[in-house]
Amino acid sequence: MEARLAAGCALGIDIGGTATKIGIVTPGGIVKSVDSVPTIGDPNLFLKRVFDTAMRLRATLNLEIVGVGIAVAGFLDENRSTMTFNPNIPWLEHFPLQQAFGERFQLPVLLEVDSNAAALAEYRYGAGRGARRLLCLCIGTGVGGAMVVDGALVRLAHQCIGDPGHVLVLPDGPECTSGCHGCAEALVSAPAIMERACSALASGSHSVLSSLHYRPSVKEIIEAGRQGDALARKVLGETGVWLGAAIGSLAAIFCPDRVVVAGGVAEADGLLLKPAEARFRSQTGVPYHTGVELCKAYLGWQAGMVGAASAVWVGR
Repeated sequence: MEARLAAGCALGIDIGGTATKIGIVTPGGIVKSVDSVPTIGDPNLFLKRVFDTAMRLRATLNLEIVGVGIAVAGFLDENRSTMTFNPNIPWLEHFPLQQAFGERFQLPVLLEVDSNAAALAEYRYGAGRGARRLLCLCIGTGVGGAMVVDGALVRLAHQCIGDPGHVLVLPDGPECTSGCHGCAEALVSAPAIMERACSALASGSHSVLSSLHYRPSVKEIIEAGRQGDALARKVLGETGVWLGAAIGSLAAIFCPDRVVVAGGVAEADGLLLKPAEARFRSQTGVPYHTGVELCKAYLGWQAGMVGAASAVWVGR
């Protein structure tokens, strides 16, 4: 059985709060084909959309698929068979994901917390290679995080390290969807970035984003920042400062030697990471930042898919 698994590709599915990415991944961590569907609808309709998309990708490439790895944004149950909590996709809570996908695909199905999957992908194939204590933060619709120590995931609660995205960075700040006030997710996530940009535009701030007749996406805000737009750079810079504060608090607890930032928001690269690193190093004591490297994820938005798929070959 193990020899057969090593020879074939795996299907990696990354269920996010907004979109679900589906890709066919080789044992070397290469994504051969990818597509996405919205993370909306009732569970059975959603399941059908994901399955149909996966089968179309498989038929196009005509590759052997030996297993399915699914990264889920949220907490998992003790058996890693269902997602138990995620305020952004509550309609998937307690739905038997592993069983339902297994019946559809007729293949082994493994579930993993999405931040764990991203951390594993970066540790095995990306920016985390060579790290002994890797902290990976994933910033998208929400903010998640995972820790890999000597090649093994740290599982403190809910099959992960808990919810590091809710570490507080601004006392009495805005409320997140989980009810925390002033946490990293309330200030650093994609919806938070979009909200601050929209508020600045509504106040009359000049920006290339003003020409858009709709709510600008994080991707558009990042692109405007790359082009030198002052408003976009200010919003991303503020985001970086709050991210740096969160990293400082987490570094004092988990003592990483490398921090990798993944997810769509990480595509801002230096516009986000430079102010984050400056705040991280200025706010924490010497023992907590000395020798700690901060970098952008190598695999980018594909990390969740790749990490989920890799569980098919290396097990749980």
